[in-house]
Amino acid sequence: MQISEEGFDFGEVERGIDRESGRSASLADLGRQINRSSGLGYSEAKWRGIWKDNPELRFRARRKLSKELREPARSVVEIEGATKGAVISDIQVPYQDMEAVRLAIEVLGWWDPDVVVIAGDGLDCTMLSDFDQNPSRNFTLQDEAEEMQDKVLGPLRAKLKRSRIVYIPGNHEKRIRKQMYKNPWLYEMTAMRLENLLDLGRWKVEFAEYAVKFGEDCEVSHGTFTAPVAGYAAKKELEHRAYMFSTITGHIHRSGTISVPKPGGDRVIGRENPCLCQLNPEWTSHFPRWSQGLTLLKTKSGYTPWISSVDFASDYTTCADGKWF
Repeated sequence: MQISEEGFDFGEVERGIDRESGRSASLADLGRQINRSSGLGYSEAKWRGIWKDNPELRFRARRKLSKELREPARSVVEIEGATKGAVISDIQVPYQDMEAVRLAIEVLGWWDPDVVVIAGDGLDCTMLSDFDQNPSRNFTLQDEAEEMQDKVLGPLRAKLKRSRIVYIPGNHEKRIRKQMYKNPWLYEMTAMRLENLLDLGRWKVEFAEYAVKFGEDCEVSHGTFTAPVAGYAAKKELEHRAYMFSTITGHIHRSGTISVPKPGGDRVIGRENPCLCQLNPEWTSHFPRWSQGLTLLKTKSGYTPWISSVDFASDYTTCADGKWF
């Protein structure tokens, strides 16, 4: 096929997009696939020019790329039916408190939940922070990802062989996406996506971009609000959702629960889930008012969920639903 130096075979490229996009992971890979199947012989520079100079074609190609890129992660994982669940959050590797992590896994092993939600900030993403960094601490994002797998995901899965585990990113993990937006060429590097960075498939952990919904009665997410008094951030989360359902959120590193009556005698519960990170991390100049622990819950369609706080003492003991650890 003869191709002029100044142009390109628009029709063949269009047909190639339809034919080869399902086997390609990036625009560069798509160009190579079309070269092989159509005998075009375009250089990589030529393909970059094609995608740059033809935005509609580029948009169409991106929409039709391989399934992993074409279909975004589910925003919400929905759990139906009566469910026994648990929530942990704000582990913030490499600033995790391993004694707290071990205690949480021990409690979860006894509770034997149907579903465990890791509600954000499992990683700290320290080196991607806009705040000043300790130059003596050379801890990379890859180091964090490997430690999260070795110290949290692996032991959690070993203890909970039957449980569904769902991972929700928090504001710290979203530092990764922020860097990708600053450097768009990173966006096509699928290894940079949190679910791949943490190798969640290996640990049989599901990924939800925003939340886990337990029927129509309870939503678990990382949370966005803060407040100086326990329970106030939970109240803001409920207000934000017009008191339609109960919420469990992390983010604030503190245990707090609020119950708000609804017309007709029902009520919704707002729960602030405590953290599993160190209570005096090196980067803070004061002792923050944080607490460690987790949340247990039971849900049944049409009923106000049962939500129980499991707060850890300073000596790493706790009581969960009447059971001492």
